[in-house]
Amino acid sequence: MIKLEEIYKKTIFEDEPVSDDVKQRELMEILVDEKNTEIIRLYEQLKAKDEQLAKKDEQLRVKDVQIAEKDKQLDQQQQLTLQAMNDRDTLKLELEQVNEKVQEQESKGFWARVFRR
Repeated sequence: MIKLEEIYKKTIFEDEPVSDDVKQRELMEILVDEKNTEIIRLYEQLKAKDEQLAKKDEQLRVKDVQIAEKDKQLDQQQQLTLQAMNDRDTLKLELEQVNEKVQEQESKGFWARVFRR
């Protein structure tokens, strides 16, 4: 050892005997550090999962808006279809009435049509 001290120009101390308490404390510190590292890793995973959930929630909100818009369009289409069917029925009724009047007019004689009787 003295030769090493001369070469490196430093004093080399022999390790002091370490008590069991110190060994246990150092071991506990190592374990606590490992657990803290694990906690940090798990926390980062949780943050990543939270971000994924937030993105999924946003996607669901967008889908809900799209579904609501489609429902609105479908309702409008159904209302327009119903209105068109009602209009068709009304026009059909009016056409039948006009046809009846034409039939009446055709069934009257010439002079009745001239004098509107």
